[in-house]
This record gives sequence, C-alpha cells and structure tokens, in this order.
Amino acid sequence: MKCLLLHCRAFRYKLDHPTAVADSIDNVAIKAEYENAAVVFIAVEAADALDLLRDATIDIHKFANKCNASIIIINPFAHLSSGLAGSTLAKELLTALVARLTSTMELPIAYTGFGWYKSFMTDVEGHSCSQAFRSYFSGHKDPHV
Repeated sequence: MKCLLLHCRAFRYKLDHPTAVADSIDNVAIKAEYENAAVVFIAVEAADALDLLRDATIDIHKFANKCNASIIIINPFAHLSSGLAGSTLAKELLTALVARLTSTMELPIAYTGFGWYKSFMTDVEGHSCSQAFRSYFSGHKDPHV
C-alpha cells in the first residue's frame, strides 16, 4: 500500500467517467470541495492485506492531527504503484480503512470513490509537515521512508 498525504488549503474533485470496476454513482459524490483537508492519495497493491490498515490508520491520524486538518479525504489513486491489487481486494481494503478511520477519528472522513477518472484541484500548504509519503509492507511501514 502506498499513501501520499497532503495537507490542503483546498481540495476539490469532480468525477469524469467510470472504469469497468467503478463504485456506483449512488455511493459517491459526483463532485465536492473541501477546505483544510488531510488528503490521502492511496494505491492498494497486490500483496496487501487487512493487517496493513493498523499502521496506515495510525499514520493518517498523526498526519491529520499534526496539520490540524478539519477533514480527512481518502482518494484512491492507482498511479502510485505499478503492482496494483485487483479491484475486489482494493475495494475491500479501502472500505475497511474508511470504516477504521470513521470509528477512531472525531474528524469527518470523505471518500472520493473507487474506479473513477476524476479531475481534481489541490492547493497544498507549504509548511514542514504538509506532505508525506508512506509505503506499507507485510503489516508495517517501509523503514526507509
């Protein structure tokens, strides 16, 4: 699992068109705009399993708290990896991650939808902790990140 975490002054997206494995339009917002958001661009990889979510959840918590974000946005983003999981596993892990974050954070959690081509705008803050990258393998972070 790979995560690019960005503290955004503003983040907006609009769904453009679905892939064959896209979430139903009934389950995602067609477009949305957020301010002061911890945005997590995330790619689920073929070897990933549910045990990874513990460390990912902890890191997302820490990042959002450190940035004093008002909301956490989970944005599936296949472009972070060349070893992607199949859609069934990816959706399972992303759904579980959103559920974990929702049950453990007091901040609202938004999910931009799986399998959609999207246009998006990011206005990333420039402070020292506004950008981070994490890789997770076999239930723990890559020590070299």
